[in-house]
Amino acid sequence: MFLRTLFRPTLTLMSKLLVGPAIIVVVIGVLAGYAAVSLNIQSDNASVVGLVGRQRMLIERLAKEHILAAEGYETEYQETALVLDDSFTALLEGGAIRTEVG
Repeated sequence: MFLRTLFRPTLTLMSKLLVGPAIIVVVIGVLAGYAAVSLNIQSDNASVVGLVGRQRMLIERLAKEHILAAEGYETEYQETALVLDDSFTALLEGGAIRTEVG
């Protein structure tokens, strides 16, 4: 039905020639929109993976600082614990994270 309407004799040659490129432009626009949404989702996933890796690093640092503090060395384990807690809260609830670490 659509093709019959599209190619009916009352349409001029110029109208028929413009329909093809118009369809191509619409398809390209839809594909570009889909690609933009997909990249945005992947960017969000990468941020979460980076934050989880940072959590692992902070846990390792906190364990090391506790061991050093138990041996009598001066450490900043309280600061590391605060950053770890803030990052954990941001991971669970969303929000800003502290970028400076000890």
